[in-house]
Amino acid sequence: MRGKSLVAVRGCYCGELDDGKSLIEKARAALGPAAVDTFAVMPAAGPAAISLDPVDPRGAMSHSELLAALSPDVIDALVDLAGPESGSPLVMLEIRQLGGALPARLRR
Repeated sequence: MRGKSLVAVRGCYCGELDDGKSLIEKARAALGPAAVDTFAVMPAAGPAAISLDPVDPRGAMSHSELLAALSPDVIDALVDLAGPESGSPLVMLEIRQLGGALPARLRR
């Protein structure tokens, strides 16, 4: 994968197994073949590994922002900032959807 620009889709479905499998199969069909596909049934303690965050400290800098919405304008700005033609030194730009009560708190 060295030298390639990739998009990672990660997630967790907590519900009926057949419903979750159906959602993943629809995503696979829409997105095409994956370079790496790690979607699988996992134990309740497994979701911490979904984002493959390192468990040991790393020499890196990170920054986080909370967005109330992921609009087309925001997507365009992110591609301009960190896309393949940007010249950005970023190794990774990650967008994570946070559910639960958090979206309602962002709208306040």
